[in-house]
Amino acid sequence: MSASADPQATIATTAVRGTRAERADALHDLSIAHVELGHLDVAARFARRGLRLTGEARFHLTLAWIDLDRGRRRQSLQHLDLATPHLRGRELARARCLRGLHLCQSAEPRLAIAELTAVIRKLRRHGDERWLANALIGRGIARCNATQLTKADADFTSAQTLLQAMGEPGRAAMCLHNRGFVAMLTGDLPLALRRYEDAAKAGLDSTSRPEALVDRAEALLAAGLTTEARRVLTPALELLRQCNRHVPELAVLSARCALRDGDPAPAVRLGGSDAEFMLAAGKLDAVAAHRFRGPVQTRALGWLAQ
Repeated sequence: MSASADPQATIATTAVRGTRAERADALHDLSIAHVELGHLDVAARFARRGLRLTGEARFHLTLAWIDLDRGRRRQSLQHLDLATPHLRGRELARARCLRGLHLCQSAEPRLAIAELTAVIRKLRRHGDERWLANALIGRGIARCNATQLTKADADFTSAQTLLQAMGEPGRAAMCLHNRGFVAMLTGDLPLALRRYEDAAKAGLDSTSRPEALVDRAEALLAAGLTTEARRVLTPALELLRQCNRHVPELAVLSARCALRDGDPAPAVRLGGSDAEFMLAAGKLDAVAAHRFRGPVQTRALGWLAQ
């Protein structure tokens, strides 16, 4: 699987015709172009057509990427298992990259870091710059999860430089957005918001990556800008619904926005162990127990409850 520098042009100029091999190449190119634009349902349809036509492992690899992007981890791993025995060289390194990206979502991020570090060496040897960028982004995410924030920022910066040099400003802008997320984790909200804003100006397409809007809304909320956070979150909710994507923290973020806007009902309905939500539900003793642990805001709420 490769990426297209101009997916719109690929879609406009690619026709599925000719020999069996030519049709397979066209279906693969169209699938990848739609992946790049975030049109995952359309991308999956082209990939499945290619798979029915040829049974080639590259279509399993593409479907593994699509399912991972959709949050369908079991299906993604099934496609990887079917593809991997038939892959060699660069394609095998790409499959390992996807396995490393799966590990980014595991409870132990150091496993993902180790796997992606090995993959990065192989992709560099193959000169596979687009997938090298993918692996660097994945390792940056894993390093965020392991609180290795300086190294995470370095990975995102390297990926940003690679993608910018390849003429992919939209994906480079996503790396800049990720660096904003790193800044948020360090507690530097002004820098986080500035990088999110710069990424949007640099060409980040939030219609295909609505998760970026969720990150931005979270930073705005953390900065106390509740109205602005809700204004960003509203289109994100609709875009995620249209893309059929699931963001687990979205319900919590929406309820927290409503709570700070004077509407505790969503927080009460959601419940859980979130200190703000427990406070909204009147569980003062439970919130007070947080006054000696957790982030500063949680401890403050604990003392308020006490």
